[in-house]
Amino acid sequence: MKRTRKKSDKLPKYWTKQREILNIHLLTSEDFKKNLNKGLRFFTLEELDELEIKYKRGISWRQVDMELSKKGINFKKATFRKYIQDKKISPASYYRATKKGREAIYARDTIRQINFLKYFYKYADNEFIDVVLEAFSQQNIPAIDAIEDQLWGTNLREAVFMYLRNMSDDDNDIERTLNDVLSHDPDFREEAIDGLNAIYNEFHDKFKKWESMLRDHKVQISEK
Repeated sequence: MKRTRKKSDKLPKYWTKQREILNIHLLTSEDFKKNLNKGLRFFTLEELDELEIKYKRGISWRQVDMELSKKGINFKKATFRKYIQDKKISPASYYRATKKGREAIYARDTIRQINFLKYFYKYADNEFIDVVLEAFSQQNIPAIDAIEDQLWGTNLREAVFMYLRNMSDDDNDIERTLNDVLSHDPDFREEAIDGLNAIYNEFHDKFKKWESMLRDHKVQISEK
């Protein structure tokens, strides 16, 4: 018996780098417009544009919850956290000080991301899903975009710096990510990992020389 794929399995790989295209497909599709006319509670393209102007510096969970509630959309904080954990929603961009401590601030298009996911999981029909999959079936993206899509809350430069300092963990392990993303192209994967190792070796070699120079140079403790 053939296993039916879940909707979550059908999202294109590296889809977080293609959110803009996905949202255009959704917000301009006849399927979406038809369901809006039926009274389903989702944001229109114009409403989302207005929200992103309003929250141009980013949006907190409290503000996300407020805007969703005003629209009549039920979305639990636990679900929000799970979507972030599963890399379906962007992690916090930074933290802002408040009277009670600090709060996480997310990308200004966070509500647009939620709008897409809620519709995709609950209402999108097979025709819409097929259109999305077809739109991505022939697409290529730069390797750096695919790599950064798999890193958790960091970018390539930050992940390499953590690698150089031996501070990588499961969420930002650049070597493991290279193996995963480039698994279909073993020759380029080997070249990329060799390049990473060369950076590592050169960095540590230069650091040791610099460290030795500082150790050999004497500084007078006090002046007479």
